[in-house]
Amino acid sequence: MTAGPTIPLPPPILDGEDFPRLNTWFYAVEPHEYFDKRLGLLVVQAGKPDAVESIIRGGVEYEGFRIGGPGLAGDGEARRDDPRDDEEDARRHVQYVIAESVALLHYVSETLLRFYFAHVGLPPCPWLEIAKELNHVSFKKRIEARFDGAELTDERRRDVAQVFFPSASSPPSGATREAWLEGIENLEQWLTHFAHWFLDESNLFNSVKHGLAVHPGKSGIELNTPEDERLGRNPPLIHAKGPSVAFLEKTGDPRRWHYTTRWVEPQRLMAETVMALRLLRGIWQIGRIRYTDLEKGRVRLDLFTQPGHKEYLDSFLEPGENARLIINRMSMDLGYRYAYGPELVCVKCGRKPEPGELAQTTWRGKAEPCSVLEPFCPQCATLAG
Repeated sequence: MTAGPTIPLPPPILDGEDFPRLNTWFYAVEPHEYFDKRLGLLVVQAGKPDAVESIIRGGVEYEGFRIGGPGLAGDGEARRDDPRDDEEDARRHVQYVIAESVALLHYVSETLLRFYFAHVGLPPCPWLEIAKELNHVSFKKRIEARFDGAELTDERRRDVAQVFFPSASSPPSGATREAWLEGIENLEQWLTHFAHWFLDESNLFNSVKHGLAVHPGKSGIELNTPEDERLGRNPPLIHAKGPSVAFLEKTGDPRRWHYTTRWVEPQRLMAETVMALRLLRGIWQIGRIRYTDLEKGRVRLDLFTQPGHKEYLDSFLEPGENARLIINRMSMDLGYRYAYGPELVCVKCGRKPEPGELAQTTWRGKAEPCSVLEPFCPQCATLAG
């Protein structure tokens, strides 16, 4: 026994010898396969709704669980004679395709970003890096800081190359250095695009995910100007029409509840999902090569290093000037009632809030019996007690 002061027992640390086994388990499952299957089912439902409905009406069984078919379809066959049922089916079909295309792209984008961060810096066990990222707020801040739209630094270029290619310092076999460097730029631009979708549309996705609190469907709006009328534009230059999702969100400054409509193109969201899955698969394949002795397979990221991909990417992500004027989002304030007059004025000194002054957090109010709230500016509130 050693004499002297004692210390608290330190917490246990993970045994690094366990990492190879964890890595083997992690890379034995291909996450992109799940999303590929889900995307395929979405496209089938979107493109062949009658065939899907026919299969279900005929009955489908899995391991003793069954839906549809005789005796379980209720009055499904009888309702086919009512034209209103066809309209209802069409409405439900559009709603499903819109909601699922939005949810799928967001889910894939988040998974792609988590996989990217889990492999940056070559940690010993990427699975642990993903598992320990539990704080959604800090994760979003991490995305904002990394994908801020700034030019690629040497450090960021090395990180992208390290995650997507076998080497961070030299191009893969068969690729020129110029094509490899351009491929890194292309990958960065795609990652930034998916990061912005994940951040900018988080309120939309949360409404879809939490309680399906959305109203998908088709809607339209037009803003006519004298120039539209003079040139006879139909539709006008500023307009939106087609598949959309309506939801509630807190936005603006100050943050208040809004009824927001977000127009989307399900087919474009599906196409972007395909690109995100290619990136996700690339990260997984390189990680499988780097961390395990499993069968390697062929890594296919040559699409991003092919001549012309940069031009395609620019045209895909940056539409023309006219297209930029088309509305893709519209928000309307929900009704609010205030306990003071419509114009905020200090009842003691008569001044109004200065520009930029956060009146709702710095001004005070005093309620008299059976009257509205009397507002005081910060200086007068101190004197009024």
